[in-house]
Amino acid sequence: MSHGVNTMSMALKKFSITLISFFLLAVPLSSYADDLTSLIGSTFITPNEMKWTAAPIILPVGAQIAVLEGDLNKIGAYIFQLRFPPNYKIPPHWFMLDNHVTVISGVLNVGNGDKFDIDKGKALPSGSFAIFRANDHVYAWVSQETIIQVSGIGPWTMQLVNPQ
Repeated sequence: MSHGVNTMSMALKKFSITLISFFLLAVPLSSYADDLTSLIGSTFITPNEMKWTAAPIILPVGAQIAVLEGDLNKIGAYIFQLRFPPNYKIPPHWFMLDNHVTVISGVLNVGNGDKFDIDKGKALPSGSFAIFRANDHVYAWVSQETIIQVSGIGPWTMQLVNPQ
């Protein structure tokens, strides 16, 4: 019986030492978390850290863009967000490649066709997803400030159906 108690006592001591060692090492490592993420290559961006600038000139004045990943002018993956002010309209347009869109906040109204027609549109509330297929003629509008996130493979190009 004493042999079993000694074995259990030794196991408990080893467990305690292991547990103490873990906590002693874990605390210093936690302060290095930011440095470790940069070594891994991960990116973490909060809404306050996004750098908003004027959207490309193909869009009507008032929209803002925050590029999160990639270069919109080069071949490769990209992700960006667009912020539209209230009562903003995007005339009929098309893209050379597919665009995947998620509504982050607000409501994005979209329609298909060469003419802007609010009666034929569909409301996409926050959390909605859409795929704008290459060469598909679409238009959009918002009533309130709306933010969308767009991802795809570049270069990103948007062409107006009826340039003015």
